[in-house]
Amino acid sequence: MRAILYVIAGVGSLILMTGPFTRSYRDASLWLRSAFIIASLLFLAWSTLGLFLLSHQSDDRSESRRQRFGTLYDIKSDVGAVGAGFLLAVGTSPEFRRCSARRSKASNQSLR
Repeated sequence: MRAILYVIAGVGSLILMTGPFTRSYRDASLWLRSAFIIASLLFLAWSTLGLFLLSHQSDDRSESRRQRFGTLYDIKSDVGAVGAGFLLAVGTSPEFRRCSARRSKASNQSLR
């Protein structure tokens, strides 16, 4: 089950990486576009580390696994937290809301 979530996060991060290159965000600031790319790279790294750690799980006790890969577990948690922070910063940015509102108004007008 966790493997499916890691794959979904990896594919989602690849899709998120294309965001700065779309028409509505092409005129956005460099900060917003780079934050999109950094967040997607961080979530791709989180997903890759999660899949790596999941593939190296064995049937032995979790304590020995934690001792072997403890640093990687910590790095995976840190990378995920920083990526979530970047997404929070992008999501609460007024410029992101302005670009999203501009895109939704254009799509509503094309339906008329």
